[in-house]
Amino acid sequence: MMSFQSRRWIFLFASIHFFLHLILFMYSFSSSMNQFDSSEAATLVEKIGQFSASILQFPIVTTFHAIRPPGPLPPALQYVPFFLNSGLWGVVLWLFLRRYFKKI
Repeated sequence: MMSFQSRRWIFLFASIHFFLHLILFMYSFSSSMNQFDSSEAATLVEKIGQFSASILQFPIVTTFHAIRPPGPLPPALQYVPFFLNSGLWGVVLWLFLRRYFKKI
């Protein structure tokens, strides 16, 4: 059984991942829409933001988009892969840090 402190760290890491992913995803989406409208090439900062957002989507969101059925999902289910992905990242980061820093 996990302690309360462990769950708190996992929740913190998952929340940070979720909000960072959300910010980068919105930034890359808006910059790509600007590029679409103006047909300008992406700047280095935009390319880094897009690449970072795609890294943070891995593995659950990327896999989900590859195997999901065609058509839109119900609104209540659209965010589930993002929450699961952030939760997975939170657990993995907590396990990694716990292994190397025993205090966590």
